Amino acid sequence: MQWADFLAQEAATHSLSPEQTAAFVERLKTENSGKSEAKVASELNIGAAAFKKRMTEVYDKFAQSYPELANSERRGKLEKLRACLTRKYNGGQDAHPTIKEIHQNIPPAVPFEKFVGREAELQNLHQQLQTFQEVAIVAVAGMGGVGKTELATQYAKQHLQNYQGGVCWLSAQGIDVGIQILRFAELKFKLIAPDNWELADRLKYCWQNWQQGEVLLVFDDVTDYKKQVQRYLPPESLRFKILLTTRQGFDRTLSQLPLGVLKPLAAMKLLKSLVDRERLQQEAWVARRICKFLGYLPLALELVGRYLDKMPDLSLETLLKRLEKKRLEHEAVAKANPLMRYEYGVAEAFALSWEQLDENAQELGCWLSLFALADIPLFVERIEDDDEQELCEKAIAELCKLHLLKSQAKGIYRLYPLIRQFLQMKLDESSEVDEVKTAFAATMLQQFRGK
Repeated sequence: MQWADFLAQEAATHSLSPEQTAAFVERLKTENSGKSEAKVASELNIGAAAFKKRMTEVYDKFAQSYPELANSERRGKLEKLRACLTRKYNGGQDAHPTIKEIHQNIPPAVPFEKFVGREAELQNLHQQLQTFQEVAIVAVAGMGGVGKTELATQYAKQHLQNYQGGVCWLSAQGIDVGIQILRFAELKFKLIAPDNWELADRLKYCWQNWQQGEVLLVFDDVTDYKKQVQRYLPPESLRFKILLTTRQGFDRTLSQLPLGVLKPLAAMKLLKSLVDRERLQQEAWVARRICKFLGYLPLALELVGRYLDKMPDLSLETLLKRLEKKRLEHEAVAKANPLMRYEYGVAEAFALSWEQLDENAQELGCWLSLFALADIPLFVERIEDDDEQELCEKAIAELCKLHLLKSQAKGIYRLYPLIRQFLQMKLDESSEVDEVKTAFAATMLQQFRGK
């Protein structure tokens, strides 16, 4: 196990917050041993006072395991903590024998310090998973590109020590999920059920003989709960926790954690983690406008940040003008970056949700794209024809379910900026674009006359 991975596990074991974890891992990295606190704080893009506060909190938490920290002067705490952890890392008396035995197949994640703006969601996610008395099923839901899979990945890595029975990551869009579970059990626990058994019986054998301890099963990118999840769930037990990532919204029978776009400050922080800080400071106002234009969507921000990083002479002002002109077709957001695990550009990510809509919902989405970026009143009860009213209700429900439309209040909805651009692009591609625009104009005229 690498030192950085060991530090990350120690952070989870001692229940450090994401901010504390970032400070702790960065401060204890071998290459930073000779650096001042101010220098390390600068590399994390936080002030020296904030960094000092976080490290004080870290020392307090580790003092529960290492009492000698409580009796040390501040200047000596770092070296004492480093010595304690090094001893544990090298297999000293304090080492937990299970630390290298937690079986997992979690995919790669971005570094802690570059995972920003989701601290509250990580805490809520852990609380929800630990609250339920039976099989805990928590769905992290949101539109494409909002960071659902990354949130699940970060959670699994940061809380690995909570799941001594292992973390099994399952791709709902890959091969049969049941086969993935069998392969994990065979590879990690040497559990091999007879080939002539039915799949359900082989899975039952695995669940009955699974390694002891709490278990986290992550079903990533679920589009059909019944086919991809329900038939493969383990028997009800306090130790099995189920986490789903999905674009869809479920009813209240499943505990859910809606995931929206980032807050403006978090969006800027993400951009700063990818682009030279001095460069952003020179065009700070433009950087904020770029974040707003991108609707604070994590995928779009990361794509643009990486694009700027490989184009060091491109001004932010020029890029913004090009984005405003070409919108989702500009290469900064249209193409997936090979350094990212996510394989889609922004429009491609939205298209995965668009393809799940029926024709009626697609038509309504295109019509809604003609509204300005403001609250849209949709009072369907005013539609006189019952069949037409029901069709409209179903279309709105489908758009909301896939997070392509956001409900603000009863009868009031709003589109995210990039979703609106995507729907306008789909409208322009439609053979009925003129009819839709004419219908929209007639509706607006009718509303104006009604006033």
